[in-house]
Parts: sequence; structure tokens; C-alpha cells
Amino acid sequence: MDEEIVYDLLQNAVKEGIINLGDVESKVIEMKKKNALKYHKYKIWYSESQNRWFTYLPDEVKGRRLVKRKTKESIENAIYEYYIDVPDPHSKRHEKTLEDVYKEWLVSKEKHTNSPGCIFRIASDWKRFYKETELSYMPVRRLTKQYLDDWIHEQIKAYQMSKTCYYNMSIILRQGLDYAQEMGYIKINPFRKVKVEPRMFFRKKKQDDGSQVFLEDEQKQIEKEAYRRFSEKPHITNPLAICLAFQLGTRPCETVAIKFSDILGNYIHIQRMEVRNYMLDKDTKEVKSSGVKVVPHTKSDAGDRYIYLTEKARAILQLIKESNEAYHNECDDYVFVRDNQRVEVIAVTNKLLNMCRTIGIPPKRCHKIRKTWISTLIDSELNISKIREMAGHTDERTTYRNYCFNRKTVSETEKEIERALSSCKEKI
Repeated sequence: MDEEIVYDLLQNAVKEGIINLGDVESKVIEMKKKNALKYHKYKIWYSESQNRWFTYLPDEVKGRRLVKRKTKESIENAIYEYYIDVPDPHSKRHEKTLEDVYKEWLVSKEKHTNSPGCIFRIASDWKRFYKETELSYMPVRRLTKQYLDDWIHEQIKAYQMSKTCYYNMSIILRQGLDYAQEMGYIKINPFRKVKVEPRMFFRKKKQDDGSQVFLEDEQKQIEKEAYRRFSEKPHITNPLAICLAFQLGTRPCETVAIKFSDILGNYIHIQRMEVRNYMLDKDTKEVKSSGVKVVPHTKSDAGDRYIYLTEKARAILQLIKESNEAYHNECDDYVFVRDNQRVEVIAVTNKLLNMCRTIGIPPKRCHKIRKTWISTLIDSELNISKIREMAGHTDERTTYRNYCFNRKTVSETEKEIERALSSCKEKI
């Protein structure tokens, strides 16, 4: 309807006494109060000992300030007065909250990354640390350095965050508020001024070596069980993927993406991997899994590498090739195939866990095989630079810090210590 017609109708309604302006004004104020309370995300509580009503209101300097009043009506009026200039949060013109910014930024972030897993991790962190919290409903222009500083330190303590966990979860504030600044929602990103002392982070207790690798005897049992299963069902080569991983030290996602064409003499070229695919729902902004796929690259540039094929590795690959030919199993030249479909990581993982149960050892996943392989090479005193290169690491420190474990039992370790120190022992 034309605005002039509406204006005339309202004027006539007032003249005829159909509409009372006083009633309209009180209704508007009542509606605004309801919107203010809806917008207000701090708790409102009553203290019997003080006979007062309390709540918090945002503060530009402190982040928030405590407000108290004698009656509930008075505290609601204080909230209304603070938010009097704030529109209905359901209006298209309402101030951008952190949740609004997050949803916009996530769509933009997805366009600038080739890693679906990155988007999934961000979405998971949002659900875990931010969603439906007081912070998520805060207008970004009201966020202060002090408020964010207090909030992030509370989260670090509450979740006992390591440095890595903090870095991952805070990307939403770092990059999300950078996006808000670029879009003109805020003048500066206040979180860039927040500093966290390294001593605030929690250090994870280093796990027992035996839980991180397959001990020497365990490896022998696992490989024996793998060959037994393959001999019983030679058309299923999944067990041999476990044996081959003990020879190559590849990441599980790399093992299942190997092709026969990657074999070059006594070396194999690792150049692709399986990744879990995620889709961002443009309407709900929820990230959902959509299966797995193989991508033509590895985890990092250092991951594109050549690994020496031991005599045992070459024999395993020959067994797999003969099985695939005999049972007409083929899929785009992939090594590990079942029913003419590429074998996925989950199938090999489940096979390994089942084998652990069968031989009676603690359950260990495929990545523990990689740790075992690297630890074995370190024990062999092979040059660390070569180990790093074949492992696909960019830095030797990563190899030593995260993949160096003792593979011997307690008694074997004690004997090694005795042998090592016996040459220095004087007769007593």
C-alpha cells in the first residue's frame, strides 16, 4: 500500500478516535522492552540476603558491569534504557552479533581453502566453545579487548587448553573479527590486542611408550595374524595393508591411496591421500560429512616423497597384485581394492582393531604403525635427515618430539641399559 494512503488513514483514525496515540505509545514502549529483554543475554537474578535484583550490562571499558535494583521492574527498566537504541534482534537491520559474523565469515573461509577438514574443525570448535554462549549473542561493536581477554582466559582454564587447542579455537576470533573489520562492522579487531602467557596453557602428560607404538613382539603377532587372515581369504587384501604400512610408515590416508603406477623400481612415490569430505549448508551454515575422496596431494609439501621399498615390501605388493589379478579386483590402478572399489581408511582401521582384540593386546590404530616405523628407524641409527624425509616431515624436531618411542618391554629395556653401561662398570 502507498505510504501517503497509509498516512491519511492513520490521521483519520486518530481524528475519529479509533486510535489513541497514548495507547499506541505505551504499546510501542512495551514491545521495545520485550525486545530489549530478548536481546539481553546476561542472567537476571535475585539475592535474598541483599534484597536486590542483579544483572550485567555490557561496558566499553570493563567488558561488563554489575547492575542492581530493588525491584524486578526496575532492573528490567535499566536493561531497556541501555538497549533503547538497539533494534529488534530479529530485524534485518539489527546489529551484527558474533554469531552473525561467524556465519558470514565461514562461507567466505570455505571459498579460500582446499581443506574441507579445516572447515569441519572450525564448525566443531564453534559448537564446543561458542554456540549459545553469552559471547555469541554479543554485538561485535560492543566487544572490547578486556571482555575478550577475560573470556578467553576463562575458556583456557575451563577446558584446560593446550597451546594447539587454543590456537585452533581462537581462529574464529582472530580471523572472524578481521572479517568484521573488513566489512565495516567494527573499526578494529580488539582480539588482536589480547595476549596469553605461555604458562597459561596446559601441557598434556606424555603417554606411555607402549600405548603409542607396537612393541617388537606385538608387531610380530599382528603381522602373523594379518598373513593368516589373508591366507584364509586371499581375495581380501586389507590385512596386507597393515603389513605394508609397517614397511613404509605411510599415514593411513596415504596407504589406501597408493597406486601400482607409483612404484618406480625399488622406490614408491607417495603423492596423494584420502580425505573426509564436508559440505557447508549455505542455509543453516552447518557443516556435514559427505563421505571420503582421494586428493592429488599430501598433507604438506614435504609429504610428497619417495620411500625405499624393502625386499619385504616388494613381496607384499607382489602378493596384492597377484590377488587382484586372480580375483579381477581393480579400480583405477589402486593397490588396495575390494569388490572393485577402493578400500577406505576406516576398513583398514577396523581390521587392525579387530586383530588387536584377537591376539589380546590393547587396541591400537593405524597411526601407531607409523610411529612404530619411525621409532624403528631411529633405533637403527639411520641418519635423522633421511628419516624425516621419508616420513614426510619438514622438521627433524617433529620427528623426534612426536614419533620417537621405546619399542621394547620393561625387561628388554633393563637388559639394554645393562649392556650399554657394562663397559663403564668397574669391578667392586
